Amino acid sequence: MNQRAPRPIYMVSALILMAVALGLALAPAWQTPIAMAQEGGADEETPAPTPTPVGCGECHIDIQEEWESSAHARAFTDSEFQHRLQDMTDPAGCYPCHTTGYQPATGEYLAENVTCEACHGVTPADHPPAPVEVDDSSELCGECHEVTYREWADSAHAAEGVQCVSCHTSHGRSLRFTNSQETCLSCHEERMNDYAHMSHINANLACVDCHIYKDPDAPIPVTGLAATSHEFRVPTRGCLRCHELMELEGMEGTIEPPTPTGDEAELRIAELEAQLAALEGSQEASSLQMVQGGVIGLVVGLVASWLLFRAGGRRGKGDRKSKGK
Repeated sequence: MNQRAPRPIYMVSALILMAVALGLALAPAWQTPIAMAQEGGADEETPAPTPTPVGCGECHIDIQEEWESSAHARAFTDSEFQHRLQDMTDPAGCYPCHTTGYQPATGEYLAENVTCEACHGVTPADHPPAPVEVDDSSELCGECHEVTYREWADSAHAAEGVQCVSCHTSHGRSLRFTNSQETCLSCHEERMNDYAHMSHINANLACVDCHIYKDPDAPIPVTGLAATSHEFRVPTRGCLRCHELMELEGMEGTIEPPTPTGDEAELRIAELEAQLAALEGSQEASSLQMVQGGVIGLVVGLVASWLLFRAGGRRGKGDRKSKGK
Protein backbone atom coordinates (compact mmCIF):
# COMPACT_ATOMS: atom_id res chain seq x y z
CA MET A 1 0.00 0.00 0.00
CA ASN A 2 1.32 3.38 -0.96
CA GLN A 3 1.76 5.93 1.92
CA ARG A 4 0.60 9.56 1.42
CA ALA A 5 3.53 11.91 1.24
CA PRO A 6 3.70 14.42 4.13
CA ARG A 7 2.52 17.95 3.24
CA PRO A 8 5.19 20.60 3.18
CA ILE A 9 5.19 22.86 6.27
CA TYR A 10 4.44 25.97 4.24
CA MET A 11 1.16 24.43 2.99
CA VAL A 12 0.01 23.73 6.59
CA SER A 13 0.83 27.30 7.64
CA ALA A 14 -1.12 28.70 4.70
CA LEU A 15 -4.21 26.66 5.63
CA ILE A 16 -4.04 27.91 9.24
CA LEU A 17 -3.76 31.54 8.12
CA MET A 18 -6.71 31.13 5.73
CA ALA A 19 -8.86 29.66 8.55
CA VAL A 20 -8.00 32.56 10.91
CA ALA A 21 -8.77 35.14 8.21
CA LEU A 22 -12.13 33.49 7.43
CA GLY A 23 -13.04 33.43 11.15
CA LEU A 24 -12.28 37.14 11.55
CA ALA A 25 -14.34 37.97 8.49
CA LEU A 26 -17.36 36.03 9.74
CA ALA A 27 -17.13 37.21 13.39
CA PRO A 28 -19.74 40.05 13.10
CA ALA A 29 -22.19 37.67 11.41
CA TRP A 30 -22.32 35.26 14.35
CA GLN A 31 -21.84 37.83 17.13
CA THR A 32 -25.04 39.71 16.22
CA PRO A 33 -27.43 36.73 16.55
CA ILE A 34 -25.75 35.70 19.78
CA ALA A 35 -26.11 39.18 21.24
CA MET A 36 -29.76 39.32 20.16
CA ALA A 37 -30.44 35.94 21.71
CA GLN A 38 -29.04 36.95 25.09
CA GLU A 39 -31.50 38.74 27.38
CA GLY A 40 -29.97 42.11 28.12
CA GLY A 41 -27.63 41.94 25.13
CA ALA A 42 -24.39 41.32 27.07
CA ASP A 43 -22.81 39.49 29.98
CA GLU A 44 -23.38 40.90 33.45
CA GLU A 45 -19.65 41.12 34.00
CA THR A 46 -18.97 43.15 30.85
CA PRO A 47 -22.08 45.27 30.11
CA ALA A 48 -22.36 46.68 26.63
CA PRO A 49 -22.18 50.47 26.41
CA THR A 50 -25.59 52.15 26.04
CA PRO A 51 -26.19 55.25 23.94
CA THR A 52 -26.76 58.49 25.83
CA PRO A 53 -30.13 60.10 24.93
CA VAL A 54 -29.94 63.57 23.46
CA GLY A 55 -31.94 66.50 24.84
CA CYS A 56 -35.64 66.31 24.00
CA GLY A 57 -35.58 69.72 22.35
CA GLU A 58 -32.98 68.67 19.80
CA CYS A 59 -35.61 66.57 18.05
CA HIS A 60 -38.92 67.92 19.40
CA ILE A 61 -38.22 71.55 18.53
CA ASP A 62 -41.86 72.69 18.35
CA ILE A 63 -42.75 71.02 21.66
CA GLN A 64 -39.69 72.56 23.32
CA GLU A 65 -40.76 76.03 22.20
CA GLU A 66 -44.31 75.47 23.43
CA TRP A 67 -43.05 74.28 26.81
CA GLU A 68 -40.67 77.23 27.21
CA SER A 69 -43.60 79.65 27.08
CA SER A 70 -45.60 77.74 29.71
CA ALA A 71 -45.87 78.06 33.49
CA HIS A 72 -44.31 74.60 33.76
CA ALA A 73 -41.01 75.96 32.43
CA ARG A 74 -40.79 78.50 35.29
CA ALA A 75 -42.60 76.59 38.03
CA PHE A 76 -39.53 76.80 40.29
CA THR A 77 -37.53 79.74 38.97
CA ASP A 78 -40.48 82.16 38.91
CA SER A 79 -39.65 85.19 41.06
CA GLU A 80 -43.07 85.23 42.76
CA PHE A 81 -42.73 81.57 43.70
CA GLN A 82 -39.24 82.13 45.05
CA HIS A 83 -40.49 85.07 47.10
CA ARG A 84 -43.34 83.05 48.62
CA LEU A 85 -40.97 80.16 49.18
CA GLN A 86 -38.92 82.27 51.61
CA ASP A 87 -41.95 82.80 53.86
CA MET A 88 -42.90 79.13 54.13
CA THR A 89 -42.08 77.02 57.17
CA ASP A 90 -41.83 73.87 55.04
CA PRO A 91 -40.74 74.94 51.54
CA ALA A 92 -39.77 71.38 50.65
CA GLY A 93 -43.47 70.57 50.49
CA CYS A 94 -43.62 72.52 47.22
CA TYR A 95 -40.71 70.72 45.57
CA PRO A 96 -42.59 67.60 44.37
CA CYS A 97 -44.64 69.74 41.95
CA HIS A 98 -42.23 72.60 41.25
CA THR A 99 -39.19 70.46 40.45
CA THR A 100 -38.55 67.26 38.52
CA GLY A 101 -37.63 63.99 40.22
CA TYR A 102 -37.65 65.29 43.78
CA GLN A 103 -36.45 62.78 46.40
CA PRO A 104 -37.80 63.60 49.89
CA ALA A 105 -35.24 61.34 51.58
CA THR A 106 -32.26 63.32 50.27
CA GLY A 107 -33.85 66.64 49.31
CA GLU A 108 -32.31 66.37 45.84
CA TYR A 109 -34.05 66.67 42.48
CA LEU A 110 -33.16 66.07 38.84
CA ALA A 111 -34.01 69.53 37.56
CA GLU A 112 -35.72 72.75 38.49
CA ASN A 113 -39.18 73.45 37.04
CA VAL A 114 -41.50 70.88 35.48
CA THR A 115 -39.46 69.31 32.69
CA CYS A 116 -40.23 66.47 30.27
CA GLU A 117 -39.26 63.77 32.78
CA ALA A 118 -41.81 65.05 35.32
CA CYS A 119 -44.64 63.70 33.15
CA HIS A 120 -42.93 61.23 30.81
CA GLY A 121 -40.51 59.64 33.24
CA VAL A 122 -36.81 59.07 32.58
CA THR A 123 -36.08 58.78 28.87
CA PRO A 124 -35.09 55.22 27.91
CA ALA A 125 -31.40 54.88 27.14
CA ASP A 126 -32.20 53.43 23.71
CA HIS A 127 -34.65 56.18 22.68
CA PRO A 128 -35.03 56.32 19.79
CA PRO A 129 -36.17 53.78 18.66
CA ALA A 130 -37.59 52.76 22.06
CA PRO A 131 -40.76 54.76 22.77
CA VAL A 132 -41.19 57.28 25.58
CA GLU A 133 -44.11 56.83 27.94
CA VAL A 134 -47.08 59.08 27.11
CA ASP A 135 -49.67 59.58 29.84
CA ASP A 136 -52.21 62.28 29.02
CA SER A 137 -54.77 61.32 31.65
CA SER A 138 -56.41 63.86 33.92
CA GLU A 139 -55.22 61.80 36.88
CA LEU A 140 -51.62 62.67 36.01
CA CYS A 141 -52.45 66.38 35.96
CA GLY A 142 -54.27 65.94 39.25
CA GLU A 143 -51.09 64.84 41.03
CA CYS A 144 -50.13 68.52 41.21
CA HIS A 145 -53.29 70.41 40.23
CA GLU A 146 -55.20 68.88 43.11
CA VAL A 147 -57.99 71.44 43.57
CA THR A 148 -58.67 71.79 39.85
CA TYR A 149 -58.74 68.01 39.47
CA ARG A 150 -61.31 67.63 42.26
CA GLU A 151 -63.45 70.34 40.66
CA TRP A 152 -63.22 68.62 37.26
CA ALA A 153 -64.04 65.22 38.78
CA ASP A 154 -67.27 66.70 40.15
CA SER A 155 -68.26 68.24 36.82
CA ALA A 156 -70.40 67.18 33.88
CA HIS A 157 -67.21 67.17 31.78
CA ALA A 158 -65.77 64.29 33.79
CA ALA A 159 -69.05 62.39 33.49
CA GLU A 160 -68.88 62.76 29.70
CA GLY A 161 -65.21 61.76 29.51
CA VAL A 162 -63.89 65.24 28.63
CA GLN A 163 -60.27 65.23 29.85
CA CYS A 164 -57.87 68.07 30.66
CA VAL A 165 -56.11 67.68 27.32
CA SER A 166 -59.46 67.98 25.53
CA CYS A 167 -59.33 71.72 26.24
CA HIS A 168 -55.69 72.37 27.18
CA THR A 169 -52.50 71.57 25.31
CA SER A 170 -50.43 69.07 27.28
CA HIS A 171 -47.08 70.87 26.92
CA GLY A 172 -48.00 74.55 26.97
CA ARG A 173 -51.12 74.35 29.17
CA SER A 174 -52.71 76.90 26.82
CA LEU A 175 -56.16 76.47 25.33
CA ARG A 176 -56.43 74.45 22.16
CA PHE A 177 -58.36 77.27 20.46
CA THR A 178 -57.82 81.00 20.12
CA ASN A 179 -59.78 81.91 23.24
CA SER A 180 -62.04 80.40 25.88
CA GLN A 181 -65.23 81.09 23.94
CA GLU A 182 -64.01 79.16 20.89
CA THR A 183 -62.89 76.36 23.19
CA CYS A 184 -66.36 76.05 24.74
CA LEU A 185 -68.19 76.34 21.43
CA SER A 186 -66.00 73.63 19.89
CA CYS A 187 -68.30 71.20 21.73
CA HIS A 188 -71.23 73.41 22.72
CA GLU A 189 -71.87 74.67 19.20
CA GLU A 190 -75.13 76.34 20.16
CA ARG A 191 -75.94 77.99 23.46
CA MET A 192 -78.66 76.29 25.44
CA ASN A 193 -82.16 77.64 24.80
CA ASP A 194 -83.21 78.04 28.43
CA TYR A 195 -83.99 81.42 29.95
CA ALA A 196 -80.65 81.86 31.71
CA HIS A 197 -78.69 81.52 28.47
CA MET A 198 -81.09 83.19 26.06
CA SER A 199 -81.51 86.27 28.30
CA HIS A 200 -77.73 86.90 28.36
CA ILE A 201 -76.98 86.62 24.65
CA ASN A 202 -77.59 90.31 24.00
CA ALA A 203 -75.30 91.24 26.89
CA ASN A 204 -72.30 89.94 24.92
CA LEU A 205 -71.24 87.72 27.79
CA ALA A 206 -68.79 84.88 27.25
CA CYS A 207 -69.25 81.47 28.83
CA VAL A 208 -66.47 82.06 31.36
CA ASP A 209 -68.08 85.33 32.54
CA CYS A 210 -70.63 83.21 34.40
CA HIS A 211 -69.17 79.71 34.60
CA ILE A 212 -65.71 80.68 35.90
CA TYR A 213 -66.12 82.64 39.11
CA LYS A 214 -63.08 84.02 40.89
CA ASP A 215 -63.53 86.14 43.96
CA PRO A 216 -61.22 89.15 43.45
CA ASP A 217 -61.06 89.75 47.20
CA ALA A 218 -60.16 86.18 48.14
CA PRO A 219 -56.52 85.85 49.28
CA ILE A 220 -54.31 83.40 47.42
CA PRO A 221 -53.64 80.38 49.66
CA VAL A 222 -50.10 79.87 50.87
CA THR A 223 -50.06 76.54 49.04
CA GLY A 224 -51.08 78.26 45.80
CA LEU A 225 -53.83 75.69 45.31
CA ALA A 226 -56.64 78.17 44.68
CA ALA A 227 -60.07 77.30 43.32
CA THR A 228 -60.39 77.58 39.54
CA SER A 229 -64.14 76.85 39.05
CA HIS A 230 -63.51 73.83 36.85
CA GLU A 231 -66.81 72.33 37.96
CA PHE A 232 -68.26 75.12 35.70
CA ARG A 233 -71.31 75.73 37.85
CA VAL A 234 -72.70 79.24 38.20
CA PRO A 235 -72.77 80.23 41.89
CA THR A 236 -75.19 82.82 43.23
CA ARG A 237 -72.25 85.12 43.96
CA GLY A 238 -71.44 85.03 40.28
CA CYS A 239 -74.88 86.43 39.48
CA LEU A 240 -74.58 89.17 42.10
CA ARG A 241 -71.31 90.29 40.56
CA CYS A 242 -73.28 91.82 37.67
CA HIS A 243 -76.72 92.25 39.23
CA GLU A 244 -75.62 94.56 42.03
CA LEU A 245 -78.03 97.39 41.15
CA MET A 246 -81.75 96.71 41.10
CA GLU A 247 -84.61 98.95 40.04
CA LEU A 248 -87.57 98.49 42.36
CA GLU A 249 -91.01 99.14 40.84
CA GLY A 250 -93.22 101.71 42.52
CA MET A 251 -90.31 103.79 43.84
CA GLU A 252 -88.69 106.83 42.37
CA GLY A 253 -85.21 106.55 41.05
CA THR A 254 -82.80 103.67 41.33
CA ILE A 255 -82.23 102.13 44.72
CA GLU A 256 -78.97 100.45 45.55
CA PRO A 257 -79.72 97.89 48.24
CA PRO A 258 -77.04 97.28 50.88
CA THR A 259 -74.76 94.45 49.83
CA PRO A 260 -74.04 91.98 52.67
CA THR A 261 -70.52 90.71 53.00
CA GLY A 262 -68.75 87.78 54.62
CA ASP A 263 -70.77 85.36 56.73
CA GLU A 264 -73.89 87.51 56.41
CA ALA A 265 -73.77 87.20 52.62
CA GLU A 266 -73.25 83.44 52.76
CA LEU A 267 -76.20 83.07 55.15
CA ARG A 268 -78.46 85.21 52.96
CA ILE A 269 -77.47 83.24 49.86
CA ALA A 270 -78.22 79.96 51.66
CA GLU A 271 -81.64 81.30 52.71
CA LEU A 272 -82.52 82.38 49.18
CA GLU A 273 -81.41 79.07 47.70
CA ALA A 274 -83.46 77.19 50.31
CA GLN A 275 -86.51 79.30 49.46
CA LEU A 276 -85.99 78.60 45.78
CA ALA A 277 -85.70 74.86 46.43
CA ALA A 278 -88.88 74.95 48.56
CA LEU A 279 -90.73 76.86 45.83
CA GLU A 280 -89.64 74.40 43.18
CA GLY A 281 -90.70 71.55 45.48
CA SER A 282 -94.14 73.08 46.07
CA GLN A 283 -94.58 73.61 42.33
CA GLU A 284 -93.72 69.99 41.66
CA ALA A 285 -96.13 68.88 44.42
CA SER A 286 -98.88 71.10 43.00
CA SER A 287 -98.31 69.71 39.52
CA LEU A 288 -98.43 66.17 40.91
CA GLN A 289 -101.68 66.93 42.72
CA MET A 290 -103.20 68.31 39.53
CA VAL A 291 -102.24 65.17 37.63
CA GLN A 292 -103.58 62.95 40.38
CA GLY A 293 -106.84 64.98 40.50
CA GLY A 294 -107.23 64.71 36.75
CA VAL A 295 -106.74 60.95 36.80
CA ILE A 296 -109.20 60.49 39.68
CA GLY A 297 -111.73 62.76 37.98
CA LEU A 298 -111.42 60.80 34.75
CA VAL A 299 -111.95 57.48 36.54
CA VAL A 300 -114.94 58.82 38.46
CA GLY A 301 -116.43 60.25 35.27
CA LEU A 302 -116.06 56.96 33.41
CA VAL A 303 -117.63 55.01 36.26
CA ALA A 304 -120.51 57.50 36.53
CA SER A 305 -121.09 57.37 32.78
CA TRP A 306 -121.11 53.59 32.84
CA LEU A 307 -123.62 53.54 35.75
CA LEU A 308 -125.88 56.03 34.00
CA PHE A 309 -125.68 54.01 30.81
CA ARG A 310 -126.67 50.85 32.66
CA ALA A 311 -129.50 52.62 34.48
CA GLY A 312 -130.81 54.02 31.21
CA GLY A 313 -130.77 50.56 29.64
CA ARG A 314 -132.75 49.03 32.45
CA ARG A 315 -135.34 51.80 32.33
CA GLY A 316 -135.79 51.26 28.58
CA LYS A 317 -136.42 47.55 29.09
CA GLY A 318 -139.02 48.31 31.76
CA ASP A 319 -140.88 50.70 29.51
CA ARG A 320 -140.98 48.16 26.66
CA LYS A 321 -142.34 45.49 28.98
CA SER A 322 -145.16 47.81 30.25
CA LYS A 323 -146.19 48.66 26.68
CA GLY A 324 -146.24 44.99 25.75
CA LYS A 325 -148.79 44.30 28.43
